[in-house]
Amino acid sequence: MRNLRDLSGSWVGFWVQRRERGEMRLTLRFGDRTIEGEGSDRVGAFTIRGSFSEEGGIVGFVKTYPSHPVDYKGVWDGAMIAGKWRISRFGGSGEFEIWPEKDDQAIERMEEALAVTG
Repeated sequence: MRNLRDLSGSWVGFWVQRRERGEMRLTLRFGDRTIEGEGSDRVGAFTIRGSFSEEGGIVGFVKTYPSHPVDYKGVWDGAMIAGKWRISRFGGSGEFEIWPEKDDQAIERMEEALAVTG
């Protein structure tokens, strides 16, 4: 399985709240079991601070907007980090998925190539 420490850079993904889906773009830096970064979505700009466990792939971070923090807990499966988020202050919660942007671009190129040859 790929190690998160090797995947610092641009990430993309989404969060879901009820039936609403919000796209997000992130720049993440993975250190020795630490995560930090920044990004934006339609709510606004945010920072990321958290940690991960190499054993079991458990990931936890706080996404902090100027107005409020959001707690994220997920699991790295070698392709993406997926899990649940929660806003204690407002009582909101939902699911999320994020993955390295280069993986997203590789999938798009493969789909385009299949469309041309298909």
